[in-house]
Amino acid sequence: MRRPVATGTQSMIGETAEVVADFTGRGRVRYGGELWNARSETALRSGDLARIVRVEGLTLWVEPTARAP
Repeated sequence: MRRPVATGTQSMIGETAEVVADFTGRGRVRYGGELWNARSETALRSGDLARIVRVEGLTLWVEPTARAP
């Protein structure tokens, strides 16, 4: 049986976004060429890569995947 095709915000889950400025709790990330509001339980630095784990309205919940050098 095939999995249904993910569309809309569901297709964003698991994708990678780039943190555009240091933040703890709330900040901004770039995904798909657009800036998005973001939330994270982990402090993130500008340039970090973050995996999108949830979408709530226009806010992406993210978790770190890799640190900037």
